[in-house]
Amino acid sequence: MYSSKKKDIYAALKPHSFDFPLPLEGKLTKVWESCEAFGCISGFGGIVEFSPIHHIENVLPSHLQIYEQTKLQCTFKEAYDIMAIMARQLGWTELLRLRSTVFVMEDEYNESVLSEQQKEQNEILTQQQQQQAAAQAKAQAQQQLLIPTNGNGNGRRRSSSVSSAINGSNASLTRISTRFRSKRLSERWLDSLFLIFYENLRSALIWANERANAEDITTLQHIPLEWELIADECFKVHHFEQAMIPMKTCLDTRFSIFACTQLLEYYLYYTTKDIEFRKLNGIKTNFQNGHSKVDGEDSNTNGENGNANSNNTNTNGAGAGANASNASSPTSTSRRIASYALPEDYILKLVCKMISWNYRFYGEFSLLAFQVLKNLIASQDAVLIKSKLETFFNDEDPVTRHSIVGLVDRYISWLQQFDNGL
Repeated sequence: MYSSKKKDIYAALKPHSFDFPLPLEGKLTKVWESCEAFGCISGFGGIVEFSPIHHIENVLPSHLQIYEQTKLQCTFKEAYDIMAIMARQLGWTELLRLRSTVFVMEDEYNESVLSEQQKEQNEILTQQQQQQAAAQAKAQAQQQLLIPTNGNGNGRRRSSSVSSAINGSNASLTRISTRFRSKRLSERWLDSLFLIFYENLRSALIWANERANAEDITTLQHIPLEWELIADECFKVHHFEQAMIPMKTCLDTRFSIFACTQLLEYYLYYTTKDIEFRKLNGIKTNFQNGHSKVDGEDSNTNGENGNANSNNTNTNGAGAGANASNASSPTSTSRRIASYALPEDYILKLVCKMISWNYRFYGEFSLLAFQVLKNLIASQDAVLIKSKLETFFNDEDPVTRHSIVGLVDRYISWLQQFDNGL
C-alpha cells in the first residue's frame, strides 16, 4: 500500500492569494459569485479546504471528522472503494463475517494469547496447590510414622513445576497457531479502513432515516456545505440513491465545482458502464444513454432498498439484508431507477455551469465536459441540445445568456469536428 506524500503536493491557493481579471465571456452570475467564495481550485484540497470559514464552523463535527478520515489517496482509496462495493453487495454483517473468516485482527490475536497465558497460569497454580497439599499430607504422614524426609523433595517438585509450565506454554502456543493457521494477520491499515468505513456508513444511514422520517423533505435544514458533505458520504459508500437529494439541494443553493464534477462523473458511470452499475446496485434495467428501460417483470434486488424505510441506524441491514421483497413490478422498478438516474436537461445545465466556472479562471478545455456532451449528443441530437440551451438561464440578461450558449456551441462544434478523438 502506498499514498502520496505531503512534500510532493503543492499547497492550495487561497481566494485572496491571487487576482484574476474577469473574462469577457462565459459569465453566469451565480456561478461566478461562487467562484469568488471558493477561489481558484488548485493544489491539494477538497470541499472543506476551499469553503469559507463561517460555513465550516456551522457544520456538525461528525461530518468534518468523516471527511478528514476519508481523504484517502492511491491504493488506500482503491481498497476503500472495493470495500464499499462488497458492503453494498453483501451487507455490513456479512462483510464482517468474511473478514473474521479470512483475517485475524491483531487485537484478537493478542487477546487470544493473553487468554491462553492466563488459563495456563491458572492451571499451573492449581497444580502447584495440589502438589503442595499432597506434600504436606505426605509430610504429616511421615512425621506420624517417624520416617525421615529427603531434603531434595522440594527441589524436585519445583523442577517438575517449571517443566510443566514450559510444556503448558508450548501447548498453548500450539493451540493458538492451530486455531489461526488458515488465517492471515490483518494489518493496521486494513483495521483502520474498516473503522472509517463503519463511521461513514453509519452517517449515511442516519441521513437515510432522517429522510425517510421527514414528512416534507423541504423541512430538513442544513447549510450548503453540510448538504454536500452528506452527499459525499453517501457516494463513498455507494448509496447513490441517498446522495441525489442532498447533492441537488447543495447545487440549487450555491454552485460547487466539487459537487458538479462528482455528479457528472456519476452520470458517465451509470450511462457508459450500465451493466456494471446495475450488477453492483441490484437493478434489473438497462440505462440506454441516460434513459432507463426495465428488462422484465422481476425487479427484486440484492442491494439496499433505495427508499431506506428502516427506522433505525443499525448497519446490519445495509446491503443484501435489505432486499426489496415487494418490488416486483415494472412500476416499482421505474421508481427505483428514478432515485438513481439524473434528468438529461439537468446534466446539460451542470455542463454549462462547469464551462462557466472554467472560463472564469481562463480554462478553455474540460475533458469531463466533452465526455458528457458527447454522451448527450449520442442520446439526443446536437441541434436539439442547441435549441434547449436557448431556453436555459432565463434569469440572465440576453448578452450573458448568448455568451454561455456560444461557449457550449463551440464545444459541440469541436466534438463534431473531432468526432473520433474521444
